[in-house]
Amino acid sequence: LETELPSPRRLMLVIDTLGMGGVERYVVTVGNRWAEQGVEVTVISERGEQVERIHPLVRHVDGPYDEVRATLPRAAMHLQPIIPQTRPDCIITNSLATALVARTARASRTHCERLAGGPADRHIRVARPMALVDRVVAVSPDVKSRLVAADWSVSTVMVVHNGIDCRPFEPPDAATCLRIRRELAAPDPDHILVGTVGRLTAQNAQHHIFAMAARLRDSHPRIRFALVGTGARAEELRTLGETLGVSDRVLLAGQRVDIPQILSSVDRYLSCSDWPTSAATRTEGAAQLFTPDTGMVVPVGCADALTGSLATLVDHKERREAMGCAARAQARAQAHFSHTRMVGQRTAATQSVARRAAEPSPN
Repeated sequence: LETELPSPRRLMLVIDTLGMGGVERYVVTVGNRWAEQGVEVTVISERGEQVERIHPLVRHVDGPYDEVRATLPRAAMHLQPIIPQTRPDCIITNSLATALVARTARASRTHCERLAGGPADRHIRVARPMALVDRVVAVSPDVKSRLVAADWSVSTVMVVHNGIDCRPFEPPDAATCLRIRRELAAPDPDHILVGTVGRLTAQNAQHHIFAMAARLRDSHPRIRFALVGTGARAEELRTLGETLGVSDRVLLAGQRVDIPQILSSVDRYLSCSDWPTSAATRTEGAAQLFTPDTGMVVPVGCADALTGSLATLVDHKERREAMGCAARAQARAQAHFSHTRMVGQRTAATQSVARRAAEPSPN
Protein backbone atom coordinates (compact mmCIF):
# COMPACT_ATOMS: atom_id res chain seq x y z
CA LEU A 1 0.00 0.00 0.00
CA GLU A 2 3.02 2.27 -0.12
CA THR A 3 2.80 4.81 -2.95
CA GLU A 4 3.83 8.43 -3.43
CA LEU A 5 0.23 9.63 -3.29
CA PRO A 6 -1.29 10.69 0.05
CA SER A 7 -3.61 8.22 1.75
CA PRO A 8 -7.27 9.10 2.35
CA ARG A 9 -8.18 9.95 5.92
CA ARG A 10 -11.62 8.34 5.74
CA LEU A 11 -12.64 5.61 3.32
CA MET A 12 -15.96 3.89 2.61
CA LEU A 13 -16.40 0.62 0.71
CA VAL A 14 -19.88 -0.26 -0.58
CA ILE A 15 -20.59 -3.80 -1.79
CA ASP A 16 -23.82 -5.76 -2.10
CA THR A 17 -22.81 -8.62 0.22
CA LEU A 18 -19.76 -10.04 1.97
CA GLY A 19 -20.08 -13.64 0.82
CA MET A 20 -17.31 -16.01 -0.26
CA GLY A 21 -16.51 -14.46 -3.67
CA GLY A 22 -13.20 -13.00 -4.76
CA VAL A 23 -14.47 -9.40 -4.78
CA GLU A 24 -15.74 -9.77 -1.23
CA ARG A 25 -12.37 -11.10 -0.07
CA TYR A 26 -10.65 -8.18 -1.81
CA VAL A 27 -12.91 -5.64 -0.05
CA VAL A 28 -12.15 -7.12 3.37
CA THR A 29 -8.41 -7.38 2.65
CA VAL A 30 -8.10 -3.79 1.44
CA GLY A 31 -10.34 -2.40 4.17
CA ASN A 32 -8.30 -4.15 6.85
CA ARG A 33 -4.99 -2.91 5.42
CA TRP A 34 -6.19 0.69 5.19
CA ALA A 35 -7.43 0.49 8.80
CA GLU A 36 -4.08 -0.85 9.99
CA GLN A 37 -2.46 2.23 8.44
CA GLY A 38 -4.67 4.55 10.47
CA VAL A 39 -7.40 5.25 7.89
CA GLU A 40 -10.97 5.39 9.19
CA VAL A 41 -12.68 2.64 7.19
CA THR A 42 -16.40 1.93 6.90
CA VAL A 43 -17.71 -1.09 4.99
CA ILE A 44 -21.35 -0.97 3.89
CA SER A 45 -22.95 -4.27 2.84
CA GLU A 46 -25.42 -6.96 3.61
CA ARG A 47 -23.94 -9.57 5.91
CA GLY A 48 -22.07 -12.64 4.68
CA GLU A 49 -19.37 -15.12 5.57
CA GLN A 50 -16.55 -12.59 5.11
CA VAL A 51 -17.87 -10.32 7.89
CA GLU A 52 -15.96 -12.46 10.38
CA ARG A 53 -12.67 -11.44 8.70
CA ILE A 54 -13.22 -7.70 9.16
CA HIS A 55 -10.61 -6.03 11.34
CA PRO A 56 -11.87 -4.66 14.69
CA LEU A 57 -10.81 -1.18 13.56
CA VAL A 58 -13.14 -1.36 10.54
CA ARG A 59 -16.72 -0.29 11.04
CA HIS A 60 -19.22 -2.55 9.28
CA VAL A 61 -22.76 -1.33 8.64
CA ASP A 62 -25.32 -3.93 7.63
CA GLY A 63 -27.91 -2.78 5.11
CA PRO A 64 -30.33 -3.74 2.30
CA TYR A 65 -27.79 -4.27 -0.48
CA ASP A 66 -27.99 -7.95 -1.46
CA GLU A 67 -30.47 -7.31 -4.28
CA VAL A 68 -29.36 -3.73 -4.79
CA ARG A 69 -30.62 -3.42 -8.38
CA ALA A 70 -34.17 -4.10 -7.23
CA THR A 71 -33.94 -2.06 -4.03
CA LEU A 72 -31.81 0.90 -5.13
CA PRO A 73 -34.02 3.63 -3.55
CA ARG A 74 -34.15 1.77 -0.23
CA ALA A 75 -30.38 1.19 -0.27
CA ALA A 76 -29.75 4.87 -1.10
CA MET A 77 -32.00 5.98 1.75
CA HIS A 78 -30.10 3.67 4.09
CA LEU A 79 -26.75 5.07 2.96
CA GLN A 80 -27.74 8.75 2.87
CA PRO A 81 -27.40 9.51 6.63
CA ILE A 82 -24.21 7.44 6.94
CA ILE A 83 -22.22 9.56 4.46
CA PRO A 84 -22.37 12.83 6.48
CA GLN A 85 -21.66 10.85 9.64
CA THR A 86 -18.48 9.27 8.29
CA ARG A 87 -17.47 12.02 5.79
CA PRO A 88 -15.41 9.72 3.52
CA ASP A 89 -12.77 11.19 1.24
CA CYS A 90 -13.52 8.43 -1.24
CA ILE A 91 -16.16 5.77 -1.71
CA ILE A 92 -15.19 2.51 -3.43
CA THR A 93 -18.04 0.55 -4.99
CA ASN A 94 -17.93 -2.87 -6.63
CA SER A 95 -20.46 -2.30 -9.40
CA LEU A 96 -22.50 0.25 -11.31
CA ALA A 97 -25.49 -0.49 -9.07
CA THR A 98 -23.65 0.29 -5.83
CA ALA A 99 -22.05 3.34 -7.49
CA LEU A 100 -25.54 4.62 -8.30
CA VAL A 101 -26.56 4.02 -4.69
CA ALA A 102 -23.62 6.12 -3.49
CA ARG A 103 -24.36 8.94 -5.93
CA THR A 104 -28.09 8.87 -5.17
CA ALA A 105 -27.13 9.22 -1.51
CA ARG A 106 -25.19 12.38 -2.55
CA ALA A 107 -21.65 11.09 -2.24
CA SER A 108 -19.12 13.58 -3.61
CA ARG A 109 -16.29 11.26 -4.66
CA THR A 110 -17.12 7.79 -5.95
CA HIS A 111 -14.68 5.23 -7.27
CA CYS A 112 -16.06 2.15 -9.04
CA GLU A 113 -13.87 -0.93 -8.75
CA ARG A 114 -13.68 -4.03 -10.92
CA LEU A 115 -15.91 -3.33 -13.87
CA ALA A 116 -15.96 -6.60 -15.78
CA GLY A 117 -17.29 -7.44 -19.21
CA GLY A 118 -20.81 -8.34 -20.19
CA PRO A 119 -23.17 -8.74 -23.11
CA ALA A 120 -22.23 -6.93 -26.31
CA ASP A 121 -24.36 -3.83 -25.64
CA ARG A 122 -23.67 -3.61 -21.92
CA HIS A 123 -20.89 -1.04 -22.15
CA ILE A 124 -23.03 1.27 -24.27
CA ARG A 125 -25.82 1.03 -21.71
CA VAL A 126 -23.60 1.66 -18.68
CA ALA A 127 -21.33 4.37 -20.11
CA ARG A 128 -23.71 7.28 -19.45
CA PRO A 129 -24.62 6.37 -15.83
CA MET A 130 -20.97 5.52 -15.13
CA ALA A 131 -20.19 9.20 -15.79
CA LEU A 132 -21.40 9.72 -12.22
CA VAL A 133 -18.17 8.24 -10.85
CA ASP A 134 -14.73 9.81 -10.72
CA ARG A 135 -12.68 6.74 -11.54
CA VAL A 136 -13.47 3.34 -13.05
CA VAL A 137 -11.25 0.29 -12.65
CA ALA A 138 -11.69 -2.10 -15.58
CA VAL A 139 -10.41 -5.67 -15.38
CA SER A 140 -8.89 -5.68 -18.87
CA PRO A 141 -7.89 -3.45 -21.81
CA ASP A 142 -10.83 -4.91 -23.73
CA VAL A 143 -13.33 -3.56 -21.19
CA LYS A 144 -11.63 -0.15 -21.26
CA SER A 145 -11.76 -0.07 -25.06
CA ARG A 146 -15.48 -0.83 -25.05
CA LEU A 147 -16.16 1.93 -22.53
CA VAL A 148 -14.12 4.43 -24.53
CA ALA A 149 -15.97 3.38 -27.70
CA ALA A 150 -19.18 4.16 -25.81
CA ASP A 151 -17.95 7.75 -25.23
CA TRP A 152 -16.47 7.17 -21.78
CA SER A 153 -13.51 9.45 -20.93
CA VAL A 154 -10.30 7.52 -21.59
CA SER A 155 -8.46 9.35 -18.78
CA THR A 156 -10.97 8.18 -16.17
CA VAL A 157 -10.70 4.44 -16.84
CA MET A 158 -7.81 2.57 -15.26
CA VAL A 159 -6.99 -1.05 -16.17
CA VAL A 160 -6.14 -3.32 -13.24
CA HIS A 161 -6.10 -7.04 -13.88
CA ASN A 162 -7.55 -9.29 -11.21
CA GLY A 163 -4.97 -10.86 -8.92
CA ILE A 164 -4.68 -13.98 -6.84
CA ASP A 165 -2.71 -14.97 -3.77
CA CYS A 166 -1.14 -18.28 -4.81
CA ARG A 167 0.23 -19.17 -1.38
CA PRO A 168 -2.73 -21.34 -0.24
CA PHE A 169 -2.57 -23.50 -3.37
CA GLU A 170 -0.03 -26.07 -2.26
CA PRO A 171 -0.97 -29.63 -3.34
CA PRO A 172 -2.80 -31.55 -0.59
CA ASP A 173 -1.59 -34.90 0.68
CA ALA A 174 -2.85 -38.06 -1.01
CA ALA A 175 -5.38 -38.85 1.73
CA THR A 176 -6.95 -35.37 1.53
CA CYS A 177 -7.08 -35.54 -2.25
CA LEU A 178 -8.81 -38.94 -2.16
CA ARG A 179 -11.34 -37.71 0.42
CA ILE A 180 -12.21 -34.65 -1.63
CA ARG A 181 -12.61 -36.67 -4.82
CA ARG A 182 -14.99 -39.03 -3.03
CA GLU A 183 -17.00 -36.09 -1.72
CA LEU A 184 -17.19 -34.75 -5.29
CA ALA A 185 -18.58 -38.07 -6.58
CA ALA A 186 -15.39 -39.26 -8.28
CA PRO A 187 -14.25 -42.13 -6.02
CA ASP A 188 -12.82 -44.35 -8.75
CA PRO A 189 -9.15 -43.74 -9.67
CA ASP A 190 -10.18 -44.00 -13.31
CA HIS A 191 -12.63 -41.10 -13.03
CA ILE A 192 -11.63 -37.84 -14.71
CA LEU A 193 -12.84 -35.11 -12.35
CA VAL A 194 -13.61 -31.76 -13.96
CA GLY A 195 -14.19 -28.95 -11.49
CA THR A 196 -15.50 -25.41 -11.62
CA VAL A 197 -15.98 -22.84 -8.85
CA GLY A 198 -18.39 -19.91 -8.93
CA ARG A 199 -21.85 -18.64 -8.19
CA LEU A 200 -24.66 -20.44 -9.97
CA THR A 201 -25.77 -17.44 -12.01
CA ALA A 202 -26.70 -16.67 -15.60
CA GLN A 203 -23.39 -14.97 -16.36
CA ASN A 204 -21.41 -18.06 -15.32
CA ALA A 205 -23.43 -20.17 -17.79
CA GLN A 206 -23.05 -23.49 -15.99
CA HIS A 207 -25.87 -24.95 -18.11
CA HIS A 208 -23.20 -25.59 -20.74
CA ILE A 209 -21.61 -28.12 -18.40
CA PHE A 210 -24.77 -30.22 -18.32
CA ALA A 211 -24.92 -30.15 -22.11
CA MET A 212 -21.28 -31.25 -22.22
CA ALA A 213 -21.95 -34.10 -19.82
CA ALA A 214 -24.82 -35.32 -22.00
CA ARG A 215 -22.70 -35.18 -25.17
CA LEU A 216 -19.75 -36.98 -23.57
CA ARG A 217 -21.79 -39.57 -21.67
CA ASP A 218 -21.24 -42.41 -24.14
CA SER A 219 -17.86 -41.49 -25.64
CA HIS A 220 -16.19 -40.56 -22.33
CA PRO A 221 -17.97 -42.42 -19.53
CA ARG A 222 -15.18 -41.76 -17.00
CA ILE A 223 -15.75 -37.98 -16.86
CA ARG A 224 -17.42 -36.51 -13.76
CA PHE A 225 -18.21 -32.83 -13.20
CA ALA A 226 -18.33 -30.98 -9.87
CA LEU A 227 -19.86 -27.49 -9.63
CA VAL A 228 -18.77 -25.77 -6.40
CA GLY A 229 -20.88 -22.80 -5.32
CA THR A 230 -24.42 -21.71 -4.66
CA GLY A 231 -26.76 -19.30 -6.37
CA ALA A 232 -30.13 -18.49 -7.84
CA ARG A 233 -29.88 -21.14 -10.57
CA ALA A 234 -29.32 -24.13 -8.27
CA GLU A 235 -32.79 -25.65 -8.66
CA GLU A 236 -32.90 -24.85 -12.36
CA LEU A 237 -29.59 -26.63 -12.94
CA ARG A 238 -30.61 -29.59 -10.78
CA THR A 239 -33.75 -29.99 -12.89
CA LEU A 240 -31.67 -29.69 -16.07
CA GLY A 241 -29.44 -32.51 -14.89
CA GLU A 242 -32.45 -34.73 -14.31
CA THR A 243 -33.94 -33.84 -17.68
CA LEU A 244 -30.73 -34.65 -19.54
CA GLY A 245 -30.11 -37.79 -17.49
CA VAL A 246 -26.70 -36.65 -16.19
CA SER A 247 -27.41 -36.19 -12.48
CA ASP A 248 -25.04 -39.07 -11.79
CA ARG A 249 -22.27 -37.29 -13.68
CA VAL A 250 -22.71 -33.65 -12.63
CA LEU A 251 -22.62 -32.86 -8.91
CA LEU A 252 -23.90 -29.60 -7.46
CA ALA A 253 -21.45 -29.53 -4.55
CA GLY A 254 -22.80 -26.39 -2.88
CA GLN A 255 -20.74 -23.96 -0.80
CA ARG A 256 -17.23 -25.10 0.16
CA VAL A 257 -14.46 -23.34 2.07
CA ASP A 258 -11.61 -25.67 1.00
CA ILE A 259 -11.28 -24.24 -2.52
CA PRO A 260 -7.45 -24.50 -2.76
CA GLN A 261 -7.60 -28.19 -1.85
CA ILE A 262 -10.43 -28.78 -4.32
CA LEU A 263 -8.58 -27.10 -7.17
CA SER A 264 -5.54 -29.24 -6.42
CA SER A 265 -7.64 -32.43 -6.40
CA VAL A 266 -9.50 -32.08 -9.70
CA ASP A 267 -7.99 -33.35 -12.96
CA ARG A 268 -9.23 -30.43 -15.09
CA TYR A 269 -10.55 -26.97 -14.32
CA LEU A 270 -13.29 -25.60 -16.53
CA SER A 271 -15.03 -22.24 -16.69
CA CYS A 272 -17.69 -21.39 -19.25
CA SER A 273 -18.58 -17.89 -18.08
CA ASP A 274 -20.15 -15.45 -20.50
CA TRP A 275 -18.41 -12.34 -19.22
CA PRO A 276 -16.24 -12.42 -16.08
CA THR A 277 -12.65 -13.51 -16.54
CA SER A 278 -12.54 -17.27 -16.94
CA ALA A 279 -10.33 -20.23 -17.72
CA ALA A 280 -11.99 -21.70 -20.78
CA THR A 281 -14.09 -19.19 -22.71
CA ARG A 282 -12.50 -16.20 -24.42
CA THR A 283 -13.65 -13.53 -22.00
CA GLU A 284 -11.46 -10.52 -21.27
CA GLY A 285 -8.97 -12.01 -18.80
CA ALA A 286 -8.69 -15.59 -19.99
CA ALA A 287 -7.01 -14.83 -23.29
CA GLN A 288 -4.38 -12.76 -21.44
CA LEU A 289 -3.76 -15.27 -18.66
CA PHE A 290 -3.31 -18.32 -20.89
CA THR A 291 -0.85 -19.02 -23.65
CA PRO A 292 -1.46 -21.80 -26.22
CA ASP A 293 0.88 -24.13 -24.35
CA THR A 294 -0.70 -23.61 -20.90
CA GLY A 295 -4.45 -23.75 -21.53
CA MET A 296 -7.26 -23.95 -24.04
CA VAL A 297 -9.50 -20.93 -24.65
CA VAL A 298 -12.65 -21.11 -26.78
CA PRO A 299 -15.25 -18.57 -27.96
CA VAL A 300 -17.85 -17.44 -25.42
CA GLY A 301 -21.03 -19.52 -25.39
CA CYS A 302 -19.72 -22.21 -27.76
CA ALA A 303 -20.67 -25.48 -26.09
CA ASP A 304 -19.35 -27.50 -29.05
CA ALA A 305 -15.89 -25.96 -28.70
CA LEU A 306 -15.93 -26.47 -24.93
CA THR A 307 -16.89 -30.12 -25.37
CA GLY A 308 -14.26 -30.72 -28.04
CA SER A 309 -11.48 -29.06 -26.02
CA LEU A 310 -12.29 -31.07 -22.92
CA ALA A 311 -12.44 -34.32 -24.89
CA THR A 312 -9.04 -33.51 -26.41
CA LEU A 313 -7.44 -33.05 -23.00
CA VAL A 314 -9.03 -36.23 -21.66
CA ASP A 315 -7.86 -38.25 -24.65
CA HIS A 316 -4.29 -36.92 -24.78
CA LYS A 317 -2.51 -37.38 -21.46
CA GLU A 318 0.82 -36.18 -22.81
CA ARG A 319 -0.64 -32.86 -23.94
CA ARG A 320 -2.32 -32.06 -20.65
CA GLU A 321 0.81 -33.00 -18.69
CA ALA A 322 2.88 -30.76 -20.97
CA MET A 323 0.43 -27.90 -20.36
CA GLY A 324 0.78 -28.37 -16.61
CA CYS A 325 4.57 -28.30 -16.81
CA ALA A 326 4.53 -25.20 -19.01
CA ALA A 327 2.11 -23.38 -16.70
CA ARG A 328 4.28 -24.08 -13.66
CA ALA A 329 7.39 -23.00 -15.53
CA GLN A 330 5.87 -19.73 -16.75
CA ALA A 331 4.17 -18.96 -13.42
CA ARG A 332 2.14 -16.22 -15.08
CA ALA A 333 -0.27 -15.95 -12.15
CA GLN A 334 2.56 -15.05 -9.79
CA ALA A 335 4.44 -12.90 -12.29
CA HIS A 336 1.61 -10.91 -13.87
CA PHE A 337 -1.58 -11.54 -11.88
CA SER A 338 -0.40 -11.39 -8.27
CA HIS A 339 -2.63 -10.23 -5.46
CA THR A 340 0.04 -7.79 -4.26
CA ARG A 341 0.22 -6.09 -7.66
CA MET A 342 -3.58 -5.81 -7.88
CA VAL A 343 -3.92 -4.30 -4.40
CA GLY A 344 -1.14 -1.81 -5.09
CA GLN A 345 -2.64 -0.58 -8.35
CA ARG A 346 -6.13 -0.27 -6.94
CA THR A 347 -4.74 1.54 -3.93
CA ALA A 348 -3.16 4.08 -6.26
CA ALA A 349 -6.54 4.59 -7.94
CA THR A 350 -8.19 5.19 -4.57
CA GLN A 351 -5.48 7.65 -3.56
CA SER A 352 -5.88 9.62 -6.79
CA VAL A 353 -9.60 10.07 -6.09
CA ALA A 354 -8.92 11.00 -2.46
CA ARG A 355 -6.35 13.58 -3.62
CA ARG A 356 -8.94 15.20 -5.89
CA ALA A 357 -11.35 15.34 -2.94
CA ALA A 358 -8.73 17.22 -0.91
CA GLU A 359 -8.09 19.82 -3.63
CA PRO A 360 -9.95 23.13 -3.31
CA SER A 361 -12.97 23.50 -5.55
CA PRO A 362 -12.49 25.80 -8.58
CA ASN A 363 -15.85 27.35 -7.69
